[in-house]
Amino acid sequence: MKGQILFYGSMNERRERLLQALRKRYKSRLVCAKAHGAKLEKLIRESDIVVNLHFYPHASLEIARINEALRNGRKVVTERGIPIDEAVTKSMYPPGAVRFVPVVHDNLDNIDALYRSIDETLQDPGFYAQQALEDVHLARLEKELQHLRFRGREVLEKTL
Repeated sequence: MKGQILFYGSMNERRERLLQALRKRYKSRLVCAKAHGAKLEKLIRESDIVVNLHFYPHASLEIARINEALRNGRKVVTERGIPIDEAVTKSMYPPGAVRFVPVVHDNLDNIDALYRSIDETLQDPGFYAQQALEDVHLARLEKELQHLRFRGREVLEKTL
């Protein structure tokens, strides 16, 4: 289905409240799944966008979920994590790979930011998430290579 939105993860009262609001707006376009492995990968590839909603309002960012979506060529809309996580993540991913929205309040009074970001992401056909993740992996490999060079020099100096 074109414009399919996927949420996956454990459920709690907070996530259920947010998903009810998303179901009202996006109806059958929203898919909620409890899946793992190949089944989850298939669901991700069949979706246009993955929405990451925190289990708790003051949660760390679920970077593994973001990487999983990007690895499968999908766009991500996520609630912001604690500030250090967002700063780290924004530096890891190219602009546009992950869209951040404020954490939705319990009374949903700021859910419009989430709706807006989902709508904008669904309308943005130019972003190719796989390239973004390949860029991330390349940057990580370059950092690891720099570390190995440093460690190599350190070992060499100790042996001389």
